[in-house]
Amino acid sequence: MQRRTWTTIVLSACLFGCGGGSELERVEVSGTVTYKGTLIEDGAIRFVPKSGSDLPVGTAQIIQGKYSATGPAAIAVGTYGIEIKSYIEKAGAAGDMAQEPGGTMDPAMVEKEQLLPEKCHTKSEIEEFTITAGSGPVTKDITLE
Repeated sequence: MQRRTWTTIVLSACLFGCGGGSELERVEVSGTVTYKGTLIEDGAIRFVPKSGSDLPVGTAQIIQGKYSATGPAAIAVGTYGIEIKSYIEKAGAAGDMAQEPGGTMDPAMVEKEQLLPEKCHTKSEIEEFTITAGSGPVTKDITLE
């Protein structure tokens, strides 16, 4: 009987969490990102909570113009600033890449540079984005100029 009680306690802790904290409501957010009419091929999007908020920063990778923040990476309900970075390979970088043993190139060693101006990331001027409770999945397409 004692083993059953311990199992019940452990399962309850797993289901309801420890410390009495409440789980944040998260919403799946996806969309496309374009810059000057062209899909961003390689980049990242950050959803930065407005100041005074204790919400976590949300991030998603941009691949061939598309991003998706789903599952555990879904964005918590709240208001966010948006920051976007996009990278291009530096000219001549492919020839300068470090070679791994056996003569293969290490793609992680490719030097990249920021394609977008600061108004898209560190000094973002992108319109704020609000996710409301119970909204279900949201599509947020972003057009940068």
